[in-house]
Amino acid sequence: MHRHIAQFVLPWLLVAPTAFAADGPGSDLTTGCVVLARRPGVQFRIETTRSGPMHAGLMERVQKVQGDWLWLGRGWVQRRDVVPIWEAVEYFTVQIEQKPTAFAHTARAAASAKRGAFPEEADGDIAKALALDPDFASAHWQRGLSLAQKNDFERAIKAYDEAIRLDPGLAQVYHDRGHAWWATRNVDRALKDFDQAVRVCPRLASAYASRGLLLHFRGQHEQAFAEAREAVKHDPANAMAHVDIGWYWSEEGDDERAIAAYTEAIRVDRTCGQARLQRGRLYSLNGEYRKAVVDLNQAVQLMPGNIEALEARAYVYYELGAAEKSSADRVAIARLRRAGTAPQPAYADSPDQFVLSIGERFGDFGKSEDMAGDVTVQADSVGTTQMPTPTIDSADDHELSEEAIDLTRLMSRVVPLNNAAWRAATSADERYLDGARAVEFATEACELTEWQQPAFIDTLAAAYAEAGDFDSAIKWQAKAVEMLPEDTSVKAQAEDRLELYRAHKPYREDRFGRLARDPRADDDVQ
Repeated sequence: MHRHIAQFVLPWLLVAPTAFAADGPGSDLTTGCVVLARRPGVQFRIETTRSGPMHAGLMERVQKVQGDWLWLGRGWVQRRDVVPIWEAVEYFTVQIEQKPTAFAHTARAAASAKRGAFPEEADGDIAKALALDPDFASAHWQRGLSLAQKNDFERAIKAYDEAIRLDPGLAQVYHDRGHAWWATRNVDRALKDFDQAVRVCPRLASAYASRGLLLHFRGQHEQAFAEAREAVKHDPANAMAHVDIGWYWSEEGDDERAIAAYTEAIRVDRTCGQARLQRGRLYSLNGEYRKAVVDLNQAVQLMPGNIEALEARAYVYYELGAAEKSSADRVAIARLRRAGTAPQPAYADSPDQFVLSIGERFGDFGKSEDMAGDVTVQADSVGTTQMPTPTIDSADDHELSEEAIDLTRLMSRVVPLNNAAWRAATSADERYLDGARAVEFATEACELTEWQQPAFIDTLAAAYAEAGDFDSAIKWQAKAVEMLPEDTSVKAQAEDRLELYRAHKPYREDRFGRLARDPRADDDVQ
């Protein structure tokens, strides 16, 4: 999302006269450049009418160039009144050296954060801005953005509240607070803030795009599509709006149009990892694995630690026969989940989408049912053994109970550990086998679920069998069999595995869960 920062009217900053010359700074600005206001008082103009201030630290993309005027989506500004992002930190540093102001410190904080500086540098500027002017709304807004980047959404919301109290006409603050509400799974408040952002600034493309994404996650695809198109109308280079359009066409089963939308998102913003991820997934679904792996490699690089990108790439690597790379991605997924450090997907999920994503993470070949109400997700390790999963208490309000959310979070850590262990213990492809790692991951899955899940205990038994410790395999498989309900095919399969371990043979299955030949045995493993 853009960083749009509010301003109060401050004294004119000391600026050299050359800054306003035709060949001075800003004369090389072209379409696509990101710019900030140089000083307080810069106004957007539509025809001859002022349409609002360009707030301190506000970053906008140049969409059109007409002589000395730049169209930034919300209106026109003159070249001489803006500074390009690549010059902004140095420019405001000079201003601060000449005369420290809240405006200059806030603008430098925004620019340095955009350029990837250490967070403490931006935070230091925000603190100095507030020391100079405690009522400077822009600085409170920047503080909210900084806290949100650290996933401290509760304090971020308070900072946004203060910015709005000081200046209720700041459209982008409503937008950013909406994302903070969304990240805390308060979808209704998020939607209200997106609505208010559009009311305050009908040209705010990011608000339409965000509202469209939220509606998409709530299953309101037609409305989401309309919002995304409105966002593109106001800012054709809004990559996430193009991604949302791609999602719509994908839901409609029109892969060609979906891929075209993702391609456009990449064209306007080569750093859009979500576009790479979604296009790679579509290529994968259509069997175009070589195209898919190119996109998914980019997605992993652009979104480090993103679970969805790693999972999609692990599957594609497997299909391409790159077992070692596929296994490495699976291990990375398990370790991220174990550490609980995996970043949230771009534009944090709504509660129902959060649960859906957990279902999808039961493995490349796991089974999950449509989650329209009460839901059961099944682990791939014991076929149809049903695992306890959260239910959506209210499909209309999209609210989850705290207990359901806690369970969902736990399963989001445990299931990847179990799946990685199962693959390392039972794969018919010897390149995946690693008994020691399987025991390590399966043990942790069992510990995290307090040894109450037969599916995970079943995995631990398989891990011990692969490691050659058949006494432990028999012990834990017997425990799993004891815990499973009577007269089910799942229990029968578990009992068959128990007999296998008693014969000192490991269990093997192919990637579709079908029994496979044990490479160390003379007969089929059945």
